[in-house]
Amino acid sequence: MAYVELEKLINLYDGYRKVVRVGTRDLLLLQLDGEPLLVDRLCPHAGYELDRGEIENACITCPLHGISFSLRDGKPQNARCAPLKTYPVALEGNSVGVEERDLQRRF
Repeated sequence: MAYVELEKLINLYDGYRKVVRVGTRDLLLLQLDGEPLLVDRLCPHAGYELDRGEIENACITCPLHGISFSLRDGKPQNARCAPLKTYPVALEGNSVGVEERDLQRRF
């Protein structure tokens, strides 16, 4: 399977967030504590854009309903709902990306 580049490593910093399109899907690329993370852009509860959500304690909070999700494993922290999909990132050369096979397993 192929590597899909999402961003150059030099552009990442703690607090970084960017919506990236992979195929027909919008994902959210973030960096937290020096670690790049990749999650679905939309809240699994109501489909609202999480790129507008507040990040605190390695969780992102949906600004629509206030549900918080762990950025590490996607588990909801304060409500019962489906988890946020997370994806493993891959580093190749001077970029961060994702392997297509990892996306196909999770869609």
